[in-house]
Amino acid sequence: MKKIALSLWMIHFQLIGQIMGQTHHFPTFGAQIWIEPGQTQSQIQHWIKTLSEAKMPVVRIFIQWNYVQKDASTWDWTLYDWLFDATDQYNLQVVATLTTNQYPPALEEYMYFKTQASSLQATFYQLELAQKYISQAVNRYKNRKSLYAWMLHNEPGQLPEAHEISITRFQEYLKTKYTTIQQLNEKWNTAYSDFSHIQYSPFWDKPSGFSVPSPYLDWNFFWREHLTWYMNWIATEIRKHDTTHILHTNPHSVFENMRLYELPKWRNFLDIQGASIHPSWHFGMLKREQYTLGISATCEILRGTSEPKPFWISELQGGNNTYSGTKPLCPTAQDIAQWLWIGVASGATKIIYWCLNYRQFGTEAAEWSLLDFQSRPSERLLKTTQIAQIIENQKDFFEKAQPSQSDIYILLSSETMMILQRKSYNDIAARHRDAHMIAALAYYQALMQIGIAAHFKMVDDFNWESGNSPKIVILPHVVAMSLSQIEKLEKFVRNGNKLIISGLTGIFDENESSWLTRSPQPMENFLGARLKEIRLTSEKDEVSIKNIQLPLQLWVGEIEILDTTKIQIVGYYTKPQKYPIAIRKKYEKGEILWIPSMLDNEKLLADASPLSRLLMEEVSFVRTPAFRFKNIAQGVVMRYLQKENEFVTVFTNSCNFAQNIQISAPKSLTPKLIYGTGKEIWQPKNQTVHIPAYETIVMKWE
Repeated sequence: MKKIALSLWMIHFQLIGQIMGQTHHFPTFGAQIWIEPGQTQSQIQHWIKTLSEAKMPVVRIFIQWNYVQKDASTWDWTLYDWLFDATDQYNLQVVATLTTNQYPPALEEYMYFKTQASSLQATFYQLELAQKYISQAVNRYKNRKSLYAWMLHNEPGQLPEAHEISITRFQEYLKTKYTTIQQLNEKWNTAYSDFSHIQYSPFWDKPSGFSVPSPYLDWNFFWREHLTWYMNWIATEIRKHDTTHILHTNPHSVFENMRLYELPKWRNFLDIQGASIHPSWHFGMLKREQYTLGISATCEILRGTSEPKPFWISELQGGNNTYSGTKPLCPTAQDIAQWLWIGVASGATKIIYWCLNYRQFGTEAAEWSLLDFQSRPSERLLKTTQIAQIIENQKDFFEKAQPSQSDIYILLSSETMMILQRKSYNDIAARHRDAHMIAALAYYQALMQIGIAAHFKMVDDFNWESGNSPKIVILPHVVAMSLSQIEKLEKFVRNGNKLIISGLTGIFDENESSWLTRSPQPMENFLGARLKEIRLTSEKDEVSIKNIQLPLQLWVGEIEILDTTKIQIVGYYTKPQKYPIAIRKKYEKGEILWIPSMLDNEKLLADASPLSRLLMEEVSFVRTPAFRFKNIAQGVVMRYLQKENEFVTVFTNSCNFAQNIQISAPKSLTPKLIYGTGKEIWQPKNQTVHIPAYETIVMKWE
């Protein structure tokens, strides 16, 4: 038995080695097929055949525990057996989602009245039930030819809940962190006699009045660890029975939910990271015409947390949502083209729609489908097939191509998101819980408008060793920074790199203790300056930085200059008196641009042109990418893929008018249109790309 187990593990590592060893993957498309009681074998066969004919070889399913187990001893797998029979016949790949929290109503009242559930296990009894379900499902289908991957859990990212398992584990977490109950009481301002006496308090979730931050931060940071623990638990249970198939999952709404995740740690048990991307649910910060930008930004966040492992778009909105979304939306064929091509150019190796077929009943009934009500392909499905065929025709390029690499990184901070959540007000965007993410997206859009796709990385996941070429790191309103993170910033700049720091970055440490009241302030050594005060301006204001008018909101940071020899003041505020609010500092081999005032990032996200103008000169610090805009282009997203000396560029136009975009491109290469329509798409004399309204232009350069 030991030899068999060892052999299975070797097969698994060979499979993952093949995944990791490839510089890229041939991108493929697929769709969720929703399986529910009452469906027939012929219906399921038809849907599988439809995907096969549409050149979409990936089928995602939910193995609904509450559908297959009737009571303690009765299981009925008929629906899923039919599906696997059909996928085996058509040589498709099945991504099977386990539903470890959807118990049979006969065993757990929690599932009364529900068809689906999202909460994590609350009791150890539920955990035991889930263990048996995993064993049953995995062992039934692990040897099927078409099984490709297991999804551990659908859309993990639940809010904290106090229950038997979480409170028991939280007590253990606190004991490990504080060692003694006296140390915890000192931080919490409590008088517990033992860790086992700690029970849930509403202050952990909704602090009010003059409360200490530690209980809230401890509970919420524990919950992130608890979600990681839970996902790893499912992975471990699967590996007891199946050591060969890929493990995957799909965090959702990453712009709003990043504070709930420790995604870089998920590399330890996931083979491929993924995400749900539903604009009607997940793009509340963006306007309708920015949805393609949102696809690109989400992909960059995924790539940043998964690399060097691959990532997928595990769910992409494929059809209309009438009631089941915060915004009603039916993607057009033009939307689908933009989203697919940007996903491919961003490096997604699989893009899977939600859904192929309509549900019969429930919250999403008669919504989300790629088919019409007569079960025929919609224009969205036909567009997907067209793009799949183009990629297949260029398979030699796409299976080895890499997404564009820039030397510019926008850093995200879990500590910042958590502290802003605790201190959040909903009156003004600058005080909102999402102010850090809105600032990050504003920078991402500003760079995209000059043709640069910046990377996203978590602060603690960024490689601070600069490598062979200089890099730029942007810290957008990162209010919380630990001393060790600040020390890494200093070394990063000293070694010849650049920092762009804006907003109230670094005013707190990771425990919400103020750095500004310390002497010296921890960043003043390499900044050569410190914050004298944070002053209040009007809710809407402007400031001139490098002769560019930038919008402000609420807070203006007055800078006190300490090192007058190496600092250039690049921005003043003049109301009511004149004082510096933006500086440029040369430090050792690197440099810093520091704007410790609250830019109106919500306004900049709506119109990033002022920020684009500011950044056009700043980015000259790093090498120029192979393709870039020569001027600011609003509403255009450009991504490109590279295979040695060949490139594929993707240009999308979200505006209701055609645009002519002048670009810098390798002059030794000649482009050929492989997707898109219109006359004189490429004008070589002035290197201009013509993009019709709402269209996508894809060109191969060789």
